[in-house]
Amino acid sequence: MKIQDCLALVTGSNRGLGLAYCEGLLRAGAARVYAAARDPSKIGICDSRVVPIALDVTSLADVISAVQRCQDISLLINNAGVYAGYIDTDMSAHVTAPKASPSQVVECSLAGLESGVDRIFADDSAVYVDQKVRTDRTAFDAELLQAWEDSQSPC
Repeated sequence: MKIQDCLALVTGSNRGLGLAYCEGLLRAGAARVYAAARDPSKIGICDSRVVPIALDVTSLADVISAVQRCQDISLLINNAGVYAGYIDTDMSAHVTAPKASPSQVVECSLAGLESGVDRIFADDSAVYVDQKVRTDRTAFDAELLQAWEDSQSPC
């Protein structure tokens, strides 16, 4: 897929990775970026190619409205509410593990899109999750549940 001159919709565009995707698409020459967020007034990108739109991905009415408004898109980056490993954003400020910068993730994923790969991963954790989900989802769900229960134990 060519990023140059593409028409993109990016969810969760008001901060973190979504904001970085918008900026990366603009740098790569996107013709238009629909920057979607629950509150589009919080999208702080000043570029004539950016079209802020209201979109709460948990609202069917908002999703239908976005589909109707953005019928010309050639690229959807559905970032809102997605856990993508440890990316250095305000949502992972409490994590002390190594983190990728949003710009690194965007650069790698946009390069992957342009080269035609079918899976793009932010880090080794995402690779692990993908492999587990595709091979044995039931066992992986049990593993996640156990890890959660272990982390909630008072001892």
